[in-house]
Amino acid sequence: MQNDYTSVYNGNKTLILYYKIEQTRSDPAKHFTYFVERVSDGLKIYEDTFRGENIAWYDNQSLVLTPYVGIIQKPDDSLLNGNGDVKKETTKNNNKQIIKIN
Repeated sequence: MQNDYTSVYNGNKTLILYYKIEQTRSDPAKHFTYFVERVSDGLKIYEDTFRGENIAWYDNQSLVLTPYVGIIQKPDDSLLNGNGDVKKETTKNNNKQIIKIN
């Protein structure tokens, strides 16, 4: 089963994140199936699914899940300069989810 998955060690190589991505034409978001194994004994200690953009290690004991953000239909006035052009600077999206792995 792990052959279908991409694997990524955490920083101190005590845990491994395994994930696979599925996408469909009707949904631009990625669908992640993922689990975390402890390296010392191969025990699966966390398992879940997620619809979004990315999954990665946040630190040695936590994952960060980045949600899918859809297209803005109409520019918000806060994104426009006084002349109607879109501002060049970007803002950080605070919608990321941190999952603590015990």
